[in-house]
Amino acid sequence: MKETGWGRALGIGRRLAEADDNQAVVNVDLQVEVLSGKQPALVRVRGELDVDSSPTLIVALLPLHDQCVELDLAPVAFMDSTGVRTLLACKEASSQTGGTLRVIDCSTPVGQVLDLIGCREQLTR
Repeated sequence: MKETGWGRALGIGRRLAEADDNQAVVNVDLQVEVLSGKQPALVRVRGELDVDSSPTLIVALLPLHDQCVELDLAPVAFMDSTGVRTLLACKEASSQTGGTLRVIDCSTPVGQVLDLIGCREQLTR
């Protein structure tokens, strides 16, 4: 896997570039479906977004770094602070490389975490 500017911006590019592809993208707790034929690209995330699964989301989003991306988190049952940090970092990195990233829907548990941390508005605009 080649390190991209977005990977560098997230501070994970070298780690992911050096990782075995199977280790970097396989996670039984998180499934990421990318519908990139649409504009904006729709990315549907299902499962648990946490410290173990966040790299799976990053790997799925890397090829879309310079595109408009809408994240559907409605099927996400659980998200911890690492998941929130990952979303914020991906949004920032996307804006630095000419893309956009925003959450268009989320489950009640994810919404509660975003509200508790105070970043729902930042991630949905």
